[in-house]
Amino acid sequence: MPELPEVETIRSYLAPLLEGQTFKEVEVLSKKQFPNSPTKVLGQKIVSTSRHGKNLFLHLSGGSLLHFHLKMTGQLLFKSAASLNQQKSKTPPDLFSPHPVWDVSFLPNRYTRIIFRFSSADTLFFNDLRKFGWAKIISSKTHEKLISSLGPDWAGDSLTVQALFLILASSKRPIKILLLDQSKVAGIGNIYVSEALFLAAIHPNTPANTLSSFQVKKLHRSLKDVVQAAILAQGTSAADEAYILPNGEKGTYQKKAYVYHREGKNCKKCSAKIKNYKLGGRSTFYCPFCQPLPKLP
Repeated sequence: MPELPEVETIRSYLAPLLEGQTFKEVEVLSKKQFPNSPTKVLGQKIVSTSRHGKNLFLHLSGGSLLHFHLKMTGQLLFKSAASLNQQKSKTPPDLFSPHPVWDVSFLPNRYTRIIFRFSSADTLFFNDLRKFGWAKIISSKTHEKLISSLGPDWAGDSLTVQALFLILASSKRPIKILLLDQSKVAGIGNIYVSEALFLAAIHPNTPANTLSSFQVKKLHRSLKDVVQAAILAQGTSAADEAYILPNGEKGTYQKKAYVYHREGKNCKKCSAKIKNYKLGGRSTFYCPFCQPLPKLP
């Protein structure tokens, strides 16, 4: 699932390409993924872009917003008018034959669910292999209510060490489970929680309220460092390679990962074998030597 680094990478890539664009046509190929009437955005200009956690927003001139959530395999892909013209000389792929989800050399393809065409003839494609992602038109009031229901964003300044300490101190849940709760902290998911807990030398099953102030400070720094490193690497294109940038390129953080998807491989710090177990229904990667389970009273 695209997490904060992936969504922020997409937002920062698209912002200069989309801001100032005017919607000319919206073609909905999967109704459940765009439940609104397409006419509600026609003629509206994209004023700005923003993000909170894993949510991406296009702010429209009429005061409403176009809200995207990519869920597991959603993609936002941009094609300029010039690149679409070049495409016309190519033979389109067979929509019913196997097609790699990351191959976006020809759009639309079998995974395209929504097509946003602009007056400039540039086009934004919403692709989704598993059809869990969506785009919705929301009001500014709904936007404010959504933001208030989410925890502080990891890339922002409001999540201080003290704020994190108070969040953790209020729960006995395993630290990994708590950090995945978007109502507590917004933006990070399985990949970067696993990475940050490794760097902070904290076992994923450690009760959140048992962490010392030193551990919380170390975890805060580790999470900030991991998120920043992942943004610089333009995100993680995991084994399914579903996550790609709007131009089709892949993220590279997977090449730097310490524990995520490295089960059975040597730890980069101590050479012990990375382990994987289920916690809250999610694969949880950790080093048993660097992240020992603490003995609790």
